[in-house]
Amino acid sequence: LMAVFNGISAFTPHLRNLNILIRSDNTTAISCINRMGSVSHTRLNMISRQIWDWCEERNLWISAAYVSSKENWKADAESRALLPETEWSLHQSEFEFIVSIFGNPEIDLFASKENKKCKRYISWKRNSSAEAVDAFTVPWKECFFYAFPPFSLILRTLRKIIEEEATGIVVVPFWKSQPWYPLFCKLSIDKIIHLGPNDNLLVC
Repeated sequence: LMAVFNGISAFTPHLRNLNILIRSDNTTAISCINRMGSVSHTRLNMISRQIWDWCEERNLWISAAYVSSKENWKADAESRALLPETEWSLHQSEFEFIVSIFGNPEIDLFASKENKKCKRYISWKRNSSAEAVDAFTVPWKECFFYAFPPFSLILRTLRKIIEEEATGIVVVPFWKSQPWYPLFCKLSIDKIIHLGPNDNLLVC
């Protein structure tokens, strides 16, 4: 359901007065969209309302229909793949600028052997030099961390910070329209640093 909201907000910000058909193999998402919410799942109901509020502001009418996973094989495969964004990292000069303000983190939570910013790091893939695989499986509260999470995992990252009362440096895009952005601002305990625009801001 969150994928539907992200897709609509990304592709329809300037569109008006249209009918939009969503085809999905997720029957729960289809039901929430067509019924304009869920009476049994608070979280799904909230996302459904976000979708419909977005559409109502632009006079868009949205409906959803089922497509089998077999027919939807390409999108299904992409959703399970490791996204290229997991290999993006800040340019070293930008990272050094950040740590000159906030201090040196002890561990990089979302990294690879090639792009890690700290000696200690957690990887998405098995790696002999990584402390662990998948940052969400280890506690964060015990150290001052650095996190540049994949965009699709930003909200999950913020929730784990709340749950563990963890402290660290978090890098996110300046996307004020995203549902996670107000929470990010609320959690900030120091000034927010804006980087860029800069062609050398990110490296892959």
